Amino acid sequence: MKKNIVTILGICSLFILWCLFNGSISSRNIDSNKIVDQIVYDHMGEPYRDDNPNYNIWGKHEGNIPISNSFDWCKGARPKDWMNCGVNKALSSWGQIFEAKDGSPVKNVRFQIRNHFMYIYSDNKWILAENVSKNIEAKYFLEQNFNDTGETLKNHSETFNGGGVSYDYNHGKLIHWWKKQWPVYRYKLPKDFEAIFISCEIRLIQSNVTDKGVDFDEAVFYAGVGADYYLNTNSVSQNNNGLSISRHKRITSRWKTFTAYIAGESIPKSISEYRNQILSRPLPPIY
Repeated sequence: MKKNIVTILGICSLFILWCLFNGSISSRNIDSNKIVDQIVYDHMGEPYRDDNPNYNIWGKHEGNIPISNSFDWCKGARPKDWMNCGVNKALSSWGQIFEAKDGSPVKNVRFQIRNHFMYIYSDNKWILAENVSKNIEAKYFLEQNFNDTGETLKNHSETFNGGGVSYDYNHGKLIHWWKKQWPVYRYKLPKDFEAIFISCEIRLIQSNVTDKGVDFDEAVFYAGVGADYYLNTNSVSQNNNGLSISRHKRITSRWKTFTAYIAGESIPKSISEYRNQILSRPLPPIY
């Protein structure tokens, strides 16, 4: 009798372990699908751009941003040079924040940025190419056309408030940031790279801790990320060799992830093709 009970308990234990194992696999698959769908959304999918037939599968920004129509990303995400680096040997990632074109009713906010990474997939593994958060530089530029030299921003440390740094709102100016490093500015591209992934987290916080009743839901600001190719690691100008620009999404008081995933020898012609590129290799390490 005792032996039978032990046997039954052993079988039950194995069954429970089997259920837990398979359940964990299912959960991981579901989570992975959600992650992939979110990465795809940051470049492609509804709502689609309707202003340019060349970008008919690319995503529209979540709101209107005050940038000149002469920029091909003024209305949404776009691929640009994608994986075609040409003669360029280096690259650098960046992010940017705009106030809504019609303005934001709430202005007493700061923008907190953390965990800005750029990964390169080469030799069957993801390589951390940039940890921008470790050495971040940001400037204000005129919103319409970036036609000024920029004004360097003061970093507010948020070490004890979730990490990263924050920047003050400045009416009529966009915030543009990247990794600051001297004398080497840019990351040297591996010879055989298959994918590039940029990701950062952004949220709204109060511009002054003594402010009361800040209604973050009424604040209207948008952010996006991207990267540019450079001739070499210490190049200053980038000759308009942009990899891609993501859909600009609305910033809230809750952490939101902004990503750009560039992969494939040619620019994807459909969402499924793009999604399959992402699924063809492991997800970036941050996941």
